Amino acid sequence: MGRGFSRIERIGADFLKRKVRLNLGVLFHPFSFRLHPCRSRPRPILVNQSFQAGIRAARANVVPALILQAVALALGLSYALVPAARESFEQLALYKHSIGIPFAMVSTAIWAGLVPLLLQRFQRGAQHEPLSRLPFFLIFWALMGAIIDAFYNWQALVWGDNAQPLTIFIKTACDMFAFTPILMPCVLATYAWKDGGFRGEAVREFFRRGWYFQRVVPALITGWMVWIPALCVIYALPLALQLPIQNVVEGLWALFLMVLSKPEPQLALK
Repeated sequence: MGRGFSRIERIGADFLKRKVRLNLGVLFHPFSFRLHPCRSRPRPILVNQSFQAGIRAARANVVPALILQAVALALGLSYALVPAARESFEQLALYKHSIGIPFAMVSTAIWAGLVPLLLQRFQRGAQHEPLSRLPFFLIFWALMGAIIDAFYNWQALVWGDNAQPLTIFIKTACDMFAFTPILMPCVLATYAWKDGGFRGEAVREFFRRGWYFQRVVPALITGWMVWIPALCVIYALPLALQLPIQNVVEGLWALFLMVLSKPEPQLALK
């Protein structure tokens, strides 16, 4: 009994001597929970680099972002102030309401799948996506259109279909800081799968330790720059018009994703 107790004491003393610590990587990757001794120090992600990458991407695209935000604002103001435009928008809303999800899928596939592929040809220094990948973009963004349309309907059901400032604020906050941080990894992982030649290894590489800060945070920062002003306009419109106006901004956002889904070499574990 005494020997057994002494052995336990020695094990405990050795544990304390080595100062076993939790690897901080568990904070960034839920499947990397391990114990490491003091000599193998944890290597956390340099979070500030992820924010810097997002800021760089935002600055690189600030001009087209402002242009499309101005377009969204102009569409919203024309709906509110121009009777002829309001009548056209109402006809579009009726058409969208009568068709439902198929409208959302086709509209989003065109604006976020086809249009960015064409606009990409005018980007200086950009790596152009081959036209052979057009079916992938159309199918992927058609599914995204159904998801986004369902989310807009849910928001209207929960928070109300009105243009009150508080309602717009709650919907925008819920969209940007709850819905988007969950959906963004799925979008970026799918793009990484595409960029990796549709191989499973590319998805596993995407989800390596620190993946959220390396890949998702920069995209979120760029998304906040693009979408927070635009969503304030979108959520001020009637429910049936929110997705069509959203699709205009989605075209630019899809261009962002083509760049942000690529690995950032500066974001490495130190």
